[in-house]
Amino acid sequence: MATKDEVRIVLISSVSAILVGLMSSLITGMFLTKSNNIIAEKDVKIINAQNTQKNLEMVQSKAEVYIDSVMDLIIYLQSGQDFDVAVAKQLSMQVQKNGFKLMVYVGPELAGKSIDLSVKLQNSFDFTDGRPLSDKMKELQQSAAEWYKAYFTEMTKYNYQSMPNKLEADAIALLLSYLSKS
Repeated sequence: MATKDEVRIVLISSVSAILVGLMSSLITGMFLTKSNNIIAEKDVKIINAQNTQKNLEMVQSKAEVYIDSVMDLIIYLQSGQDFDVAVAKQLSMQVQKNGFKLMVYVGPELAGKSIDLSVKLQNSFDFTDGRPLSDKMKELQQSAAEWYKAYFTEMTKYNYQSMPNKLEADAIALLLSYLSKS
């Protein structure tokens, strides 16, 4: 027959084994949960980057159509052909239509610059306006430059959205290039 000490030793050993097993299961479970969270966060970042890339491509496509219509109007105005107000208005309406299509996909700054550029284009051949043509052309050039700047600001935002750590990486790269020059 087993003595009390032997029973105690067996009981303590059994309880210790159970506790160690439970603790190792708990620790393993915590590591599995943490790794699953990391994998899920990575998947979310990948999906966000893919969605951002799709949006970027859509904005680029709409911006290209818009700028093509702007160029069609500018080429017509500079072509030296007999000027037809109806043709110019039709081209101007196409510019505005494409500008509104672009507005759906971009931020408010680029949307506003698109409308401003469209209006300046239409005003450039408005002969009821008494202002000199040179003033209208300066406004048009300024508006085009502002649109261009707003477009590239918008594209930069998409780049940083698709790569959340890009700003940090760019700062480190800039710092390293500065330090390597010294």
